Amino acid sequence: MLIYTHPLLYQVVNVQNLLSLHHIKTVVRNEYAAGATGDLSANETWAELWLQDERDQSRAQQLIAQMDEQSREEWFCSQCGEKNSGSFEVCWQCQAERRL
Repeated sequence: MLIYTHPLLYQVVNVQNLLSLHHIKTVVRNEYAAGATGDLSANETWAELWLQDERDQSRAQQLIAQMDEQSREEWFCSQCGEKNSGSFEVCWQCQAERRL
């Protein structure tokens, strides 16, 4: 079952890693299809993440939604007070780790 797709392979692999941390098995498909862009429509060449077990769908969707929400929320570094993008796991100014 297709659970996630994105034009950038690294983003699909990030989601795969997240799900793997929660013991959800997946398979990446279309990882080499980007070279066919032009011959195929762009969205047909996007990397795809497929669940191996459909029973994991609900939990996988929750985890992906949480990841998307966290990546949009800006945060302030507890060490230096610098404002950081939600996609950063460490402060761009002082390299302190993000504390949730």
